Amino acid sequence: MRANYLGVLLLCGLMFSGWAHSQTWAVPLDFNTSPTYVSQENTCNFQPQQLVIADTGDTIFAPFLVYRVTDRNVSSRLNRPWSVQLLPQFGYLDFSIWVCDNHVGNTLFNCSDASDNGPGMVNNVTVPGFYPGTHYIVVAGNVDGQVQNCGPYTLVATKH
Repeated sequence: MRANYLGVLLLCGLMFSGWAHSQTWAVPLDFNTSPTYVSQENTCNFQPQQLVIADTGDTIFAPFLVYRVTDRNVSSRLNRPWSVQLLPQFGYLDFSIWVCDNHVGNTLFNCSDASDNGPGMVNNVTVPGFYPGTHYIVVAGNVDGQVQNCGPYTLVATKH
């Protein structure tokens, strides 16, 4: 009986583990130290939330994912900017991507770059990297005032 109970707990844990995957600010997807980082995600797998970009006054209600880049080296040649491309998998999908230094809850501050080129278009941003610090890269499956839009995308980040 105890083995059956443990099996059910394990299955429940596996079922709900995808919900916790990188969907929180406390556990974002970190760009690794290799010169190229690739992530394939589907925003439809995540619950819609309200995202506020304080710098521009935009409010977005959509599923979003949070990535993070941290440069810890003081005045090092290892600190380099990242070029990030966000490629929607289908022509009707419209994503926005934001690069910001700070957040309080779901509100972003000190944004250095953003892109929302429209349905089916590639979005390109640059993540600063010459000085130590942390930058958050947020991918949202919607734009202000539009019908909720979610779906699969590929994010490719290349360190210069």
